[in-house]
Amino acid sequence: MPKYIHYYLPLSPMKTPEEYSNGVAISNINCKTPDGDDLVVRLQGFETRIDVIIVSGLYEHRDRTDVYVNHLTEHMLTILKLDYRSDADVIWQNDGFLSIAARSDDEWLPFNFIKSTEYDKPKSINSENIASIFSESLDPKQSDALSLLAESLIPNMPNHYKFLSLYRALELLRKNKKQQATLLDAYQKKFSEINTGKIKQIKVAFPAIRNICAHGRLDMNPSITPERGDIKYPIIGIGYNHKTNIYDLLHLFREIIADTIRSDFALNITANPRTVWRPIVPEVSF
Repeated sequence: MPKYIHYYLPLSPMKTPEEYSNGVAISNINCKTPDGDDLVVRLQGFETRIDVIIVSGLYEHRDRTDVYVNHLTEHMLTILKLDYRSDADVIWQNDGFLSIAARSDDEWLPFNFIKSTEYDKPKSINSENIASIFSESLDPKQSDALSLLAESLIPNMPNHYKFLSLYRALELLRKNKKQQATLLDAYQKKFSEINTGKIKQIKVAFPAIRNICAHGRLDMNPSITPERGDIKYPIIGIGYNHKTNIYDLLHLFREIIADTIRSDFALNITANPRTVWRPIVPEVSF
């Protein structure tokens, strides 16, 4: 069994394999969890540039340190936004981002797992459809609904804000809670296929998810404070430390809003990317 496990969060933009290989540890911060486990937070890069956030710990303690690893990673990203570059960010792809874990007997293992950079082939532009949608959606109600749907497609927007944009679109398209519930009910089967939460009805689950995206506290009892990772803990940051399956639910919510816009306004909109990257990619062994 390897002695250490290293968690890597590469920063945008993605660098070349040579650049990652030449990077060094420019910061080492020792941290201790409430359970007494030791973790080390490192920044990999160069004197004038940070490329990767790395958190390392003992492999045998990984099950009880994963919540703290995620917290340390997100907290470092927050500090970099405030004290390094305001545009410091992860490498987003649709609703997920690149993150890798590696096992090793070495206490320090630099990130150099990117062997090549591949880009999607350019697609032909359907200029006629673009012109048609533009001309037929100048009405403020239509353009506002489209704007909110478009906001949910911004790669580097945190997922809880994407969900809130879609919920605002739902409220715009269906004026009262009864109409909203009726619309959501039509997608109950698809929701049941992907839902991993305790709430089984989509018309109840989506308002509940909206609350954990919008509020800082859900429990009104001041003596009870949910811990990170609890279902009642608000969704904060880039998406670590929450049990809600928001990745698949975002895809479904976009489908609901896009279908409703097509039906209500006869607009042939096509954008609804599928999540292909998640916060944790399978581990690499060394």
